[in-house]
Amino acid sequence: MTETSARDRVLRAVREMPSDTTYEEVMERVYMIQKIERGRQQIADGQGIPHAEAKRQMKRWRE
Repeated sequence: MTETSARDRVLRAVREMPSDTTYEEVMERVYMIQKIERGRQQIADGQGIPHAEAKRQMKRWRE
């Protein structure tokens, strides 16, 4: 798989958005993409937590 640049990923995401998209919506999408990529990298680096632990933490948030 060919790795694409951050610029290319952002441009692709913007092109896929409706033509009436606001600047705020574009910025939210770019931020979301960055957060997902950071999370994936953390998992690849072994910094993630097991699914069961994530569920336990989320349950405590709702209490």
